[in-house]
Amino acid sequence: MLYSKKKISHSKSKTLDYLFIINYRNLVCTSIFMITTACIAAVFPDISAVLSILGGLCSVTICYLIPSNHNLKNNL
Repeated sequence: MLYSKKKISHSKSKTLDYLFIINYRNLVCTSIFMITTACIAAVFPDISAVLSILGGLCSVTICYLIPSNHNLKNNL
């Protein structure tokens, strides 16, 4: 035989509990993201301020932190 079939025995209650936990985490993460987005939109009604802050943070990460982290990993 090229492959064998293994009988996988999962109880339905464990599977449903696992799916409930995944769906619950998804719901919590989505809710937190939407509330945070709404708060940021209320504080910064003009998107140019948000883009300038994000640009500054991402620029520092790309220009300074990633190369230095890469250099440290290669030297160790």
